[in-house]
Amino acid sequence: MVELSQQSQMESPLSVRVEYTPFINFATQQNAVPLLRALAVTNFSDKQATHLVVRVWSDPPVVAEKTLRVDAIAPGANYAFSDFALTLLRDPLRKQSECEEGHLWIEVAADGVMPARKTFPLSVLAYNEWYGVSSLPEIIAAHVLPNDPAVERILADASKLLLEKTKDGSLSGYQSGDPRRAYIQAAGIYFASARQKISYINPGERDPKTRTAEEICPEEIANAAAQVLTLHISMGHDDLAREAANVFGITRLGNKVRSSFVEGIELMKKNGGCRVEEENLVAP
Repeated sequence: MVELSQQSQMESPLSVRVEYTPFINFATQQNAVPLLRALAVTNFSDKQATHLVVRVWSDPPVVAEKTLRVDAIAPGANYAFSDFALTLLRDPLRKQSECEEGHLWIEVAADGVMPARKTFPLSVLAYNEWYGVSSLPEIIAAHVLPNDPAVERILADASKLLLEKTKDGSLSGYQSGDPRRAYIQAAGIYFASARQKISYINPGERDPKTRTAEEICPEEIANAAAQVLTLHISMGHDDLAREAANVFGITRLGNKVRSSFVEGIELMKKNGGCRVEEENLVAP
């Protein structure tokens, strides 16, 4: 949370003070995280400011413009708003693919007083981006996808391991009431995850994008592509990506998913799972 006060008595006798979250993304919108936490206007003039109008909007437009009204603020007085909740716009935040530095704009006007327009820095994050530990670190939980298809496949592998080693393939958590059983289940999930050969990504100073399980399992995509290619013998890159996606129940390839399958197919080529003839991939 950031608290900022901006005023210039030479330009306008009206001062704006805000407390706000310095970033916004799809996760904050879905979890109803308030962007504004406090909003107050101070009248530094020696006259009463009447018919006060406050407008709040953002650039880029990811917040619905809001207008607040106050009948009057006495000379030297401060008025703290109570109903200042902003509506975060779902569609543009859901489609935001890269971080964009923007601003929160606040304009204050009153009869007979020079209006004040102030800007406050606002980071519009990608839909899958985490701001880090400096502000609202717990929002990272919103990026957890327990029903992701790749997670389900890892759990299925864990169940097979448990069935093989313990004759019980159930993943019942703590329902059995046996701490040892819960520990064994956790171990099964760990070893099933380890089989995916997941690598740790060391981010830069600020590269907090989250990755879905589907994105970090190129080995599975490579295996699926190899199986599809074995059936079809020869295929173009795009056709192979679509058919491999069908293996995972994915019927539409957006840019993010497409890049994951391209990476998986490249891994298959690197591992000798195909050869290239002209523009087609051919089973070995």
